[in-house]
Amino acid sequence: MDRRTPGQRLDASQLGAELGERATLVQFSSAFCQPCRAT
Repeated sequence: MDRRTPGQRLDASQLGAELGERATLVQFSSAFCQPCRAT
């Protein structure tokens, strides 16, 4: 299932660098957020 909607993708010109084969996903939302803990 593809949940992407227009406007969610950044291209190389927006990032200021060429896109590579790998990426890191960082998500900052949760229904159960708690204060960050040291790991």
